[in-house]
Amino acid sequence: MKRFTILSAICMLLSSSIAMAQQLDASWDLPEEKQTIQRVGDDVQDFEIGLGAGFATPLKFGSGMKLEAEARYNIVGSPWDLGLQYSALFVESPKYGIKFSSGAMYSAHVDYNWRNWNNVAPFAGLGAGYYNGEYLNPNNPLGHDGTTTKASNAFLSFRGGCEFWDHLRITAEYRLFFGGSPSVISIGVGWSFFGGHRK
Repeated sequence: MKRFTILSAICMLLSSSIAMAQQLDASWDLPEEKQTIQRVGDDVQDFEIGLGAGFATPLKFGSGMKLEAEARYNIVGSPWDLGLQYSALFVESPKYGIKFSSGAMYSAHVDYNWRNWNNVAPFAGLGAGYYNGEYLNPNNPLGHDGTTTKASNAFLSFRGGCEFWDHLRITAEYRLFFGGSPSVISIGVGWSFFGGHRK
């Protein structure tokens, strides 16, 4: 009888602990009916600032890096945001003789956000911008003598990713450069300040 009482007490304690964990967790992997903490409204701020860095590669399998800072305007009550970004890009492909660097890229972006889970928000966006840089590509079909060529032209941006916990952003981007510079794919990690939860 005593053992039965102790086992009953342990079971009751475990049940209450599990219930409390479910109440406090409210993560995206809990069934919807168990998410007792629901954030149903918009408490996202009008403006946020994002900083990020990541790996970048031209289409001919080189390597490099990308640094960026972006100011975004969140249209509260809608899944859209608008961004202005400054970025720097440094990539090269020794196998194909490609080098491309730009310390001044200015671009505007528009993103659409999905709030499918409490702590995960996928997004996809388009952008366009202008860069000042230089590139070396002796294998370019247009023909170069191996000297560095100054490049000042436009580019298009196609990006998508996920924002976790309203702040941590993982983004994949394809930048289509004009003016002879090699197009670049990048994968980066960033952090958004002053953002908040979007419905």
